[in-house]
Amino acid sequence: MVAIDVTINRDRYIGGSDLPTIMGWNTFQTRIQFAKEKLKIEPRNELGNQYTQYGHVMESKVRDYINLMFGTKFIEDTAFNEDKRYRGNCDGIDRKRNLLFECKTFHGKLKVDYYTPQCQFYMELFNVDECWLVGYDRPSEFYTGVDYALEHDDVYFDYTFDPKRIVIYKIYRDKEYFNKIEKEIDKFKYLLECLIEEEVMKNGFTNKNDWAISEVR
Repeated sequence: MVAIDVTINRDRYIGGSDLPTIMGWNTFQTRIQFAKEKLKIEPRNELGNQYTQYGHVMESKVRDYINLMFGTKFIEDTAFNEDKRYRGNCDGIDRKRNLLFECKTFHGKLKVDYYTPQCQFYMELFNVDECWLVGYDRPSEFYTGVDYALEHDDVYFDYTFDPKRIVIYKIYRDKEYFNKIEKEIDKFKYLLECLIEEEVMKNGFTNKNDWAISEVR
């Protein structure tokens, strides 16, 4: 198999939020479905859903509260590893205290294990040794719409903030755990290579760059 740059475009970086799917833990999407979306072979759902919209709004409320209560100065930031084509958009970093903040909304019980790879990935990328995984328990009636595609205005959401709904878990940097994550990332990159070669052959292109130019138009 010829060597293929699977990250010709910036959208082909591996990001922290990609990891549950790359690890095979996403019950809503397989690795191959996700890979095809990343390569734009299949369309991506750009609209999102009520859970992602609620989480996006509540994230800033939770971060502001944590900063107020603990004296932290978490701010959003982005880091890259160009050699490995990694990208991290963290929910917050306090560089003076060498801390990361990652916020997740949930209902019932926060799935700490599910989000640990993302925290480990960010700690490695930002070179930080501790991450606060902060969960916010969604109320049952946070969304009153029926069809999100038609009903996604703020009027359908309850964004009321209640600090009693917050839970905090401290995740510490683990190099051995991160090595396991990278093995899964390497497998995913190989899957991307295979899909690119398949598209090149299927569409009659002479090389991978011809396909790359065509698929981004």
